[in-house]
Amino acid sequence: MKPIKDINGLPPEIKKLQKGGSVRRAEGQKSTKKAESEKSVSAPKDRAEISQIGRELLQLKQILPEYSSDVEDTRLLTESEIREIKEKIKAKYYFSPEIAEKVIAELLNLPNFTEDI
Repeated sequence: MKPIKDINGLPPEIKKLQKGGSVRRAEGQKSTKKAESEKSVSAPKDRAEISQIGRELLQLKQILPEYSSDVEDTRLLTESEIREIKEKIKAKYYFSPEIAEKVIAELLNLPNFTEDI
């Protein structure tokens, strides 16, 4: 009995490809390419449409670096600072005319504050 050499039953051309061999092009390929080029000329072209939400997300993505640098430069308040602010609010510290004027002036000096109003 002979040893089994071929158990998968693949044609010799495919086996040759698996082993790294090359494949010859079929004759008449030029006419096929010509037919394909003629088809592509007369065939309608594909078209992609981007939704309104997609366009808005793209715009936001483009301006993200501008705002992310602002966030990175921002200092966070500590718990004690937050507690102090809450106590001042309860004591109505910010309701005095002098302090209110000072807070308003600081808000108006913020970049882009008046542009959004």
